[in-house]
Amino acid sequence: MKGWGRGLLLILLCVFLWGCNVQQGQEETEVIAPLRLEMAQESYSLSDNEITWQAINETGDAHTIWLIPTLEEQQSDGSWQAIECEAGFCGVGDPLEETMQGSIDTQWYPTLKSGVYRLSYNVQKEDSERETISAEFVVTE
Repeated sequence: MKGWGRGLLLILLCVFLWGCNVQQGQEETEVIAPLRLEMAQESYSLSDNEITWQAINETGDAHTIWLIPTLEEQQSDGSWQAIECEAGFCGVGDPLEETMQGSIDTQWYPTLKSGVYRLSYNVQKEDSERETISAEFVVTE
């Protein structure tokens, strides 16, 4: 009987370890979009002058990015509300080969306050299809 109990314990231990390994494997295989926007930081302060970002293109194709930012604040119901921008932008696209870094000036958004925000840019692919790339960040006091 003792041998059977040890065998059962060994089987349960193996199942437990296998389950932990499967769960870890799922976390490690997070899909990262080949065309995306990433923030330089997860959080910015209201006293920061710039909010920096990086556009990443790992598609292998050259795209065009329109550097006209859309900044939205997350509302209490989870929806997004566009924040008015006082800066003007031209409608000329810039090439986005592999990466591009940039920033937005916080003075462009006089109503900026603490909260969760989403920054977005439009990207045009070779086939003229447009895609919006976005990243979220937090603004603190």
